[in-house]
Amino acid sequence: MAIIAGLAMLAWTGLADAQTVTVTGGQIHGAMLEKGGAVFKGIPFAAPPVGELRWRETMPVRPWTGVRDATVFGAICAQTSAVIPNAAEIFKEDCLFLNVWAAEWPSRSRKPVMVWFRVVRYLWGKFSTRI
Repeated sequence: MAIIAGLAMLAWTGLADAQTVTVTGGQIHGAMLEKGGAVFKGIPFAAPPVGELRWRETMPVRPWTGVRDATVFGAICAQTSAVIPNAAEIFKEDCLFLNVWAAEWPSRSRKPVMVWFRVVRYLWGKFSTRI
């Protein structure tokens, strides 16, 4: 949960380079929104749950070098493929990503943060679905 809190903090800390910020795993570069604010998509918040990490507690995110692109959504988690014909190509086990929108960027003061987890029981959906 500390990782999520740390990532959420980027939504209300003003920085000189409005689109590049440092999070737990390294640096990310987001995008400015047309009507003000910024968005940071596909931020990894834990190590991928694959191999020996499958069906275990989440492990800390693996640090990366350089600046990670945070302008596109992360992978869609594996789920039933009955309604999506190309499911095998688009679903991934490495899907522990967080998306952050900031209405004001850079922020001039602390702001409340809402964290929303979409839970669909492995049936359908993705974190990039419009609500």
